[in-house]
Amino acid sequence: MQTNSTKAEPIGLPATSRLSRSYDKADFADAFSVDLPTTACNDAESLARYIFAGQPKWIAMLLGVRDIAVWPFGLKRAIDLKVAKGDRLSIFRVFERHEDEIILGEDDTLSRGGAMEPMRGRHKGAT
Repeated sequence: MQTNSTKAEPIGLPATSRLSRSYDKADFADAFSVDLPTTACNDAESLARYIFAGQPKWIAMLLGVRDIAVWPFGLKRAIDLKVAKGDRLSIFRVFERHEDEIILGEDDTLSRGGAMEPMRGRHKGAT
């Protein structure tokens, strides 16, 4: 299974994303595209679970540094988010599930909203 690119490339928020309706109200949004093999899973939630399950150690380390830095200001730590009750995927609350998109986010001063929208050939994710 070889792809044309293994690098995530920044793109504009896809017009087909359900987040695009509220994009003008967002404090922050970004989107990336990654080549996946044509045989790759096309289910947004499965792709999101796969991404969060294989978190590199350096990301966990950076989250730990972030947690130490934000704790005095009352912001939620990654550990608090992972053990929070309700419909969650890793540290994020699941707001909406669709076959082609999953909308994740958290009510926090620094992190709001996110979506994964698979498309044949290129798979796009937005936060």
